[in-house]
Amino acid sequence: ITLESGLIGTVEPSDIIHVTPKVAGEIAETFVKAGDVVAQGQPLCRIDNAKQIDSAKIQMDTAAVAMQNAQANLSRMQVLYAAGDISAQSFEQIQTQARSAQLQYEAAKLGYDTQVEYSTVTAPISGVLESVSMDLHTMVSQSSVLCVVTGEGMRKVAFSVPERIQKNLTVGDTIHLEKQGSEYQAVITKLANMISPQTGLFDVEATVENGGALATGSTVKLYVISEHTEGAITVPVDAVYYEGGDAY
Repeated sequence: ITLESGLIGTVEPSDIIHVTPKVAGEIAETFVKAGDVVAQGQPLCRIDNAKQIDSAKIQMDTAAVAMQNAQANLSRMQVLYAAGDISAQSFEQIQTQARSAQLQYEAAKLGYDTQVEYSTVTAPISGVLESVSMDLHTMVSQSSVLCVVTGEGMRKVAFSVPERIQKNLTVGDTIHLEKQGSEYQAVITKLANMISPQTGLFDVEATVENGGALATGSTVKLYVISEHTEGAITVPVDAVYYEGGDAY
């Protein structure tokens, strides 16, 4: 015997990402606005970090010159080593210096390429831009939230339950939802074991199948099993009588 309880849940996107830049600078261009549907990797804005790029290029060029000099010196010493004019220990030191110079150049080049790449902020996932905070000529830092992207397609519903219901729920249970006459199926994917200090209840999340039509932030009616009994003996309701408030 199962007893269902009706609850209210809030529809949320399955994925929600707050996009922050990886470099600081001034927003030079914007390519999107709130409500746009974007694909993963699509440019969102361009940040003017020319000073950082110039500094990284100088470091890369300096490292390139040092690497070329080290390799040229290695070539000269290799001839002397082959002729027996320098010791093996000295030649090994020169080889180490050349390798170190090469690694320093590769690190400097990576820093330069990173600055160039990060100057363009791209969408981390495909979805909808719920909000955008990218005004032209605004200075941003690596902690600034430029926009919020919600994943397309999948939806989840979040709700809270008291302990008497929580103990009857498990991850993987199926629940059903109702919204404006339409019914949806959902599967519990997250079940808190600790009471939320804000609500005094247990937080639950369920992924909604084919829930693309549900608007983010809307409320839905949902039904979960609040009581469950197995092996119970049942009798017809008409066979139950009451006397003095007691059933027999």
